[in-house]
Amino acid sequence: MARYDRDKLGKIIISNSCIKLRNTAIYFENFMLHLIRENVSRKTLIEAKVPWIFSSAYLENGIIIDELVRLQLNYPHPQTFNGFKTQLEALFKFNSTSWFQEIQGPALIIGSDEDILCPLDSERLASHIDDAKFVEFHRVGHSPMIEKPHDYVGIIANYLNP
Repeated sequence: MARYDRDKLGKIIISNSCIKLRNTAIYFENFMLHLIRENVSRKTLIEAKVPWIFSSAYLENGIIIDELVRLQLNYPHPQTFNGFKTQLEALFKFNSTSWFQEIQGPALIIGSDEDILCPLDSERLASHIDDAKFVEFHRVGHSPMIEKPHDYVGIIANYLNP
């Protein structure tokens, strides 16, 4: 939408996004599909994703991770296999390399220094978008909204309502 319908948008927020999904992330997500097809337990699937989503510091707190796994297991509407597969098919096809420079601000671009799914792309996006503000979380993985929720919400609130 930021590319085609910019006039319909006010401010843009892009968080921990990729210009193009890296081969390591594609391999990992395909492996997750394989595990689902092999009927691996939901608990194992959730635990397999944890190191890809969170930072080393966050992983040190086993109590938080256990609670996160528990919440995911008890979530009443988990993503279906077809939903996950469809999401991945769209991600695998997505490639904004040839056009991401066309995105116009104002924009808030959020990244994390330990994001192994979308490394470095947030800063690159911000450097090519006029009127973009780049905020990087340190010692945080792909999900700053979970690792640092108060900081994350505060940054977005301050951007939307200066």
